Formats: sequence, structure tokens, C-alpha cells
Amino acid sequence: MPRTVAKPWERGLRQTVKGVHGAGWLLRAGRGDKTQIIRCWEDGTRSSAMVPLKWDKSNTTRLAALIERLAKLLSEQGLGLQEAVGIASPSEDDSASTILEGKADWKEIARRFEKELVGTGLVAANTYKREGGLYVRRTLNLLSGHKQPKDGASILTGLIKNHQLEPGSVGRKRMLAYAARFLNYGVERYGAPERFKPPVNRQRFEGQRSGRPAAGTPILDNQFIQLFDRIGNRRWQLAVGLAGVFGLRPFEIWHCKPEGGGLRVLGIKRNKSGRAADRLVLPLDPEGQAGMGESLIRTLINEGSFALPPIKRSWGEGLNHYLKREVPAWGSLLEESAANTKRHITPYGFRHGYAWRGSQFYGLSPRVLSALMGHTVAIHLKHYGQWANESETAEAVKRAIETASTRRLEPITKDGNLG
Repeated sequence: MPRTVAKPWERGLRQTVKGVHGAGWLLRAGRGDKTQIIRCWEDGTRSSAMVPLKWDKSNTTRLAALIERLAKLLSEQGLGLQEAVGIASPSEDDSASTILEGKADWKEIARRFEKELVGTGLVAANTYKREGGLYVRRTLNLLSGHKQPKDGASILTGLIKNHQLEPGSVGRKRMLAYAARFLNYGVERYGAPERFKPPVNRQRFEGQRSGRPAAGTPILDNQFIQLFDRIGNRRWQLAVGLAGVFGLRPFEIWHCKPEGGGLRVLGIKRNKSGRAADRLVLPLDPEGQAGMGESLIRTLINEGSFALPPIKRSWGEGLNHYLKREVPAWGSLLEESAANTKRHITPYGFRHGYAWRGSQFYGLSPRVLSALMGHTVAIHLKHYGQWANESETAEAVKRAIETASTRRLEPITKDGNLG
């Protein structure tokens, strides 16, 4: 088959690419209305990709801009040619400046973002699906909307507007943190336009919390038992019982197993330091309810995983959803707390009640309680140290003095030694 003679515009485009980027880039007509781009490497191998730009004189500037964009992605981001083409996502509707600036395929970036976080074990798959994936999808909705935000700050503002979470709340902070992490990933790893980098300081977007205490509100023993007795579903009653008697985080209720006289809680929680260690948690029975923890463990042993309700949403949301819909006593408890203490109660209140009981009724030290609850002493003191008021402190000192006075004190000789 005779070789086709290149047209002047074809020769001009190839010479321009070679002059700017050196030898190693080949361009030619591809199948259909596409152009084939070939990258020749120093070791003699080649990479090839088809782009949805027609091999035509009208696309000369678009193709030149695309090669410049791809060369930058390959050299600065370390991508392969196919990856770079997928991220650049050129089209006939784009101007040369748009292609050059770096229009990014955010859906593809999101797929890679999830794969990297989950695949490397930085985030558990269920955790990402429940939180990270949700926040990334919200960000994608903004990026693909009719009025696309022009920069990272606008995206954070749009998220706040569309999802009106309370200023300073954990949910709002997590949403903005995931969105910022995703945007930074796109800019730094896949060459998305720099304008999409989020502000380093997100405080003005997060806002400040008002009307709720910094520390969680404990569900006290009498409140806990009254609520427990009014739960009609045995499975959910067991879930609430485990949360209160063993001080479990909501998700830990479904990730523990009986061991000896306690529960072995599996350390599925992850942070930047990695996966949390498994820990043994012992029951702290509410006042007047001796043996309650032992009874709960026996139910788990006898019935296994079927003893607990199945969860179709996040663990904390599932527990909260059930209590709000099916347990009127929960609504009464919320109203009582709001009216009497101006404090907000959540399912974490069962865990806070465990900490309160361990300190005030059992007299356990922060070191022991923090080990049982699976956090550091510093975290324990930060969240629970402020609960002791003046009267409780005075009573604790009084008990300590009375205990000390009953001890047999050995006399001390003049030389300082015990007699």
C-alpha cells in the first residue's frame, strides 16, 4: 500500500511538537474520528492512546495543547500515557486553552482516590463507603453541575450551602476535610487545575459550634435502665445493653466477641497511625444491676451473631434511627435532657455513661478507664475530666481521707526509718 504523503498542516504540527518536546511523540489519524498519540521511550518501547479529537486541520492547536498537557502529566505526575489521556479528558468542545489549563476527569480521579485509600489500607472499605465516598460524591455533584464552581473555596462554600450541617459539628468538619483531601489529590497527583486547591485554613468554612457542650453528655444509670427496660426488640435491647455496660462505640457493638468475663473488641478503627489494636473490655454493671454484663455476654454466646440486629446503614445512624422511630422513651430522654440540662444526647451517651460510672461509682483511674475504652489518657482527660464538679471533688477527697485514717500507720523514727 503506497505511503500517504503528509499534508502541510500535519508536517507543521509534528515539527512543532518535536521542537517543543523533542523526539518521541508521534501523532496520526486513528480509527473513526479519533487521533492516535504514540509515546516512544528511551528503551525502545512504546505507549499508545486514542483521543476523541479528529485528525483534522481544525484541531491543530487543540492537539498541540494536548501534547503539552500530556507531557506535563507524564513528567510531573509520573502517569502512564493512557492514565494521562483519561485524566486530561479532551473533547471537540474544548478550546486549546481549556485543554492546556487542565480540565480534569473528576469521576476518574474519584475512582483512583478510593482505590488508593482503600487498597493501601489507609481507610477501611466500609468506612469509605459510609463517609468518604458520600462526601466525594457530594463534591462530584458540584463539579459536574450546571454552575460549576471555579475554585476550591467555591466548592467548600457550595458543600456548606447544599448540606446545611451545623457549624462546628463533626459531620461538617469531616465533609470539608474529605472534600479538601480529594481536591488536593486531584491537583497534586493528576494535574487538575491549581485553582481547585482548597484553602489551607478551613476554619471559616467549618464555623464554630454553639448551643452544645464540647464533651458528650452521659446517659446516667437510672436513665439507662429505664430506657433498656422499654426496648421491645430483644436484638436492639442487646445492642443498647452492650453499648452501656461495656462502653462501646456504636460500630464496636457489631465488632466484638465474648472472651472470658468480657468482650474482645476488634480494632477496625483506623487513623493516620494505622489500625487500632484489639482490646479486652470488662463490664461495669450499672448501680443496682449486678450481673447485667454477665447476662449480656451469655446471650451473645448462646445466640452468636444472630443475637444482634442487622445493620443496613452506618452503625451509629442505625442505632439512632431505631431509637428515634421505635422507642418513645428515647424521645422523652432527649426532651428531658434538653429541658433540664440544655445538653444534647446521642447514642454515644451510653459510652459516656460508662466513663461516668467507672469514675464516679467504681472509682477507676483515668489510666484504667482509658485502656478499657480504647483511647489515650490525654484524650480521656480532655473529654471526661471536666465532669467532676466542686461537690464531687470534695466528696472524693473526704472519702480518701477517711480511707487513709483507717489504715495502720507505722511510727517513723528520728532517723527517718520506719520503726
